[in-house]
Amino acid sequence: MPVRKRRGIQRAGELTWWQATELLWGPDGPSRFESPFLARAAWVANREQMLADSPAGQRPAGYWAYEAPERPRKGVRVETWTHYQGGKLVTSELVADEPEAACLARLGLLEPWETAELTAIEQITNGTANDGADDDLDD
Repeated sequence: MPVRKRRGIQRAGELTWWQATELLWGPDGPSRFESPFLARAAWVANREQMLADSPAGQRPAGYWAYEAPERPRKGVRVETWTHYQGGKLVTSELVADEPEAACLARLGLLEPWETAELTAIEQITNGTANDGADDDLDD
């Protein structure tokens, strides 16, 4: 007796490239999942790997959609910069959203390794990092 193959059925852990992209970066148009239930199931099945691949202070879109107690706040900070426009020096402002890392820190959701890595990056950016070169000056 011939065996009937089921077409169009995917297990939760088996993602197409488009589905993985949606869980990492968010939907780009209509969802690539047949239902919100299947999207959540795919997130649960793949969350550990997706979180492991995320940089410090950032989370995939699936985390924000299915796990986060709240999302980063919109329009909470103002960035200003001075630049030339039409031969004149002008100051511009941009209302920006709360960075993911700031939201995670505010909610107490940063892992210790993330806090250490983000602190090191901030020190390097601000020029306050200690590279250890001055540690032997007293000898």
